[in-house]
Amino acid sequence: MNETALYEFLETEHNEDSFSRSKSGNLIKRDAMKVGILGCGAIADVITDFALKGKVGVDLACFYDMDTKRAESIASKVDGTVTINLKDMLNLVDLVIEAASPQAVIETVPQILKNGKDVIIMSVGALIDSEFKAYLEELAEKNDSRIYAPSGAIIGLDGIKAASIGKIHSVFDHS
Repeated sequence: MNETALYEFLETEHNEDSFSRSKSGNLIKRDAMKVGILGCGAIADVITDFALKGKVGVDLACFYDMDTKRAESIASKVDGTVTINLKDMLNLVDLVIEAASPQAVIETVPQILKNGKDVIIMSVGALIDSEFKAYLEELAEKNDSRIYAPSGAIIGLDGIKAASIGKIHSVFDHS
């Protein structure tokens, strides 16, 4: 899943009959998938900005970050709820977007999958460990969950780190 695919996953057609407005005027699809964002940095900013443009067909319901003020700042843009831990978030969402770090993937994604939730892993560098990746795939299958892992430019430094396991002779921009 590349950046465009992520947007397509979140975007939907806007039909007045299938949307309502939040307190701040944002369009929210009725009965929309509830999404939680784990990690409230640049990626969370992009997703919430996309929502503010009315292009998100999901309910950005919950936000969690170790820096609570950062989570509150981003959540307030879309009338989201800040949770103080992952467990609380999992009780309120259908899907989690991990946007924190490779270490956060290791520490949180198994719990997300064990709770039967789908996850989009943005810090794909954590999946370099083939044993860990296989473990996550096993958990997903066992708990009827899905793992989405974007590829392409959005992975940025994680992609470069992943590639650095071998030798990097050059980097090309194919845009």
